[in-house]
Amino acid sequence: MAPNDIYYERSYKKGGLIVQVSHCGPNYCCTVGVGLNVANAKPTICINDMLPMHSNRQLTVEEVLAWTMNEFEYFVNVFEKKGRAEFLKLYYRFWMHSHEEVQILHSENGGRREKVVIRGLDEYGYLEVRSKETGQIMNVMDDGNTFDLFHGLIVPK
Repeated sequence: MAPNDIYYERSYKKGGLIVQVSHCGPNYCCTVGVGLNVANAKPTICINDMLPMHSNRQLTVEEVLAWTMNEFEYFVNVFEKKGRAEFLKLYYRFWMHSHEEVQILHSENGGRREKVVIRGLDEYGYLEVRSKETGQIMNVMDDGNTFDLFHGLIVPK
């Protein structure tokens, strides 16, 4: 699924993830890679910087990993037992891009910019947008585009 950056308060990137999905017979096989900045305060911000000052506590990588895996297992169970629609309801509660207006820079037509509104993710996990000009629904695949949604821009690679 895209986009794959993990932000704190829209301003601070604290990590990212990538998921590769393939068919394994009647099932799906998912390979998940996650990077979280737990304790490195530079060049951006780390999870420990976000803890309340008065907590006098720093999280370890092991604690964050254990918590992350427990949460991941919860979301996998929701997907398996309740289905995609229920999973997406939870996902969208934490997603910062719902109904956000961004621009797509088209490689054809001299690099024309088109204003679009993010609708969510399509059935394949790609970004689904609606053109503000035409109302057309489009799916934006990550293999041919760079997502800079922090700056409101989708650019062809």
